[in-house]
Amino acid sequence: MAGRAVKPTWKLREMREREELCAKESHELNTSRSNNNRGTIIPLPSAEGEEEPKPAPTSEQSPEDGDYNGCIPMRQEELPAMPERHDLLVLVNTEEIVNVIKDNVAKDKFFGRICADIKAHPDFEWRDDLLLYRPWNAICIPDVLYKRRRVPEIIIDLGHSAIGHMGSKKTVSYIRRWYWWPTMAKEIIEFCQSCGNCQMMKTSSQLPQGLLHTLPIPSRPWGSIGMDFMGPFPQSGGLDYVLVVICRLTSMVHLIPTQTTITAQDAAVLLLREVVQLHGLPDTIVSDRDSKFIATMWQELHRLLGVKLLMSTAFHPQTDGLTERANRTVAQILRSLVDSNQLNWSKKVPATELAINSSVSSSTGFAPFELNYGWMPKLIGYPKVNTLFRGVQVLAEQAAENTNRAFDAIIASRVYMRGQANKKRREDNPALELGSKAYLSTRNLSLPKGRAGKLLPKYIGPFTILSVNRDASTYTLELPEELKKRRINPVFHGSLLRPHYPNNDLLFPSRDANHYYDFGEDPKTEWVVEDILNHKYQGKNIMFLVKWSKGDQTWESLQQCSDLEALDRYLELQGVTEPEELSR
Repeated sequence: MAGRAVKPTWKLREMREREELCAKESHELNTSRSNNNRGTIIPLPSAEGEEEPKPAPTSEQSPEDGDYNGCIPMRQEELPAMPERHDLLVLVNTEEIVNVIKDNVAKDKFFGRICADIKAHPDFEWRDDLLLYRPWNAICIPDVLYKRRRVPEIIIDLGHSAIGHMGSKKTVSYIRRWYWWPTMAKEIIEFCQSCGNCQMMKTSSQLPQGLLHTLPIPSRPWGSIGMDFMGPFPQSGGLDYVLVVICRLTSMVHLIPTQTTITAQDAAVLLLREVVQLHGLPDTIVSDRDSKFIATMWQELHRLLGVKLLMSTAFHPQTDGLTERANRTVAQILRSLVDSNQLNWSKKVPATELAINSSVSSSTGFAPFELNYGWMPKLIGYPKVNTLFRGVQVLAEQAAENTNRAFDAIIASRVYMRGQANKKRREDNPALELGSKAYLSTRNLSLPKGRAGKLLPKYIGPFTILSVNRDASTYTLELPEELKKRRINPVFHGSLLRPHYPNNDLLFPSRDANHYYDFGEDPKTEWVVEDILNHKYQGKNIMFLVKWSKGDQTWESLQQCSDLEALDRYLELQGVTEPEELSR
């Protein structure tokens, strides 16, 4: 800094970042010296019994005048003794704002009555043309405008920024050290609540909003089905993917091994061959927003067949919770059946399907086989007598062992999957209503290259709510072009939204409370992650094969994927809890 060092004994307020402040002070100091204009420093009100030696004048100062550029003029011999303070300082780099306080405190509606009879109010005193609240030497701030902004707002803004956008409680405690006005606590709380930076950057510690809403109960078996893809798995006979189809009434499943390269047309053929020929056409199909399910061919085919497609909202797989739970059960059973190299998983799929369909559901009290056919199929048991054909006996014993292990696994999985969903949720926020604005969670959005995930805003927005469906806790947002280019569905579950608290223009005029996120120039760098398909090691680093919403697949580092829900799903599918536990 060119000239002076900021002393902890003077009351200063930081208005800009340190680099800008240094440059500005240097420029103003040089200009001041060239024009022989002298400034001074506003001292903190002194406390009784606390004194500090006055600063000695520099070579460029006269014994009478200070030369602290950009502050309130005051003769040095008039400076009161200052208590030593080591708090974060407050920098006011113009004398105008303090002159505004001095000139208007006696005109203020509240403080004017005190100034008119100062002796009747022993908690207040005049000092250097400033009205002070004596219990903690706080300067009284009148309700007056300075450059179209209220002076209390300026102080709140600077104090809130100085402590790193902490909450209202800490902001009140911080500002109270030096300033006071009768409505400061209320105004600080409202200021912090409507701060755009805080609404975007801070995580939410509340339970996810939106109670559990169940889908309509189908009127007949296989009248409504759920569909989802699982995988990828290690190559087994040219197969590395599983299409899971489940009846939403009876919970009967069909597991169809396939490939990751499957197209929408291939998926339609599998559905007709493996499901429709056995159970007929469904009335509705519930699925996520997989690229194959949102393809024009898939949607047009089912429109012609009279099948209604029900898709989940963006980034909310709980919509088709039945299929998601079936996926976890399938993964858990397969883990208990496959060899250590996992290459025989496709051969274990029939036993897995048989185990699930033969297991009694805790919600219905019946096995899916019983609800579909009215009877339970006979399962293969251990041979009662020995046979001369050793291979047949080994096959029968292995089949029985697989079935028993599958049953054990499904019983164990049911124990972990039970629970009351609404115990970990809360009702919809009433502030999320038609026409209001909301922030969207960024935990499912990818980052432009070179941006750190830990520094990404937790929410972006605010965006206008175009429609509200309370029955499903879903909201349609008016997304900006940057997100529309990424083909993000504008319907979101309430758990991904945070209500926007607008600025109070009466209390804080001319304040822009919104904080806008720069999406980057190239929209291709921020596609939405649809799934994680595979992983590999490059030395000690783990790379993940990421499938994007536009169909592309790229290898990304663990650092890029660490905050994605798709990574959590992939780890669960692999039977591990941490990326470092993945097999090489």
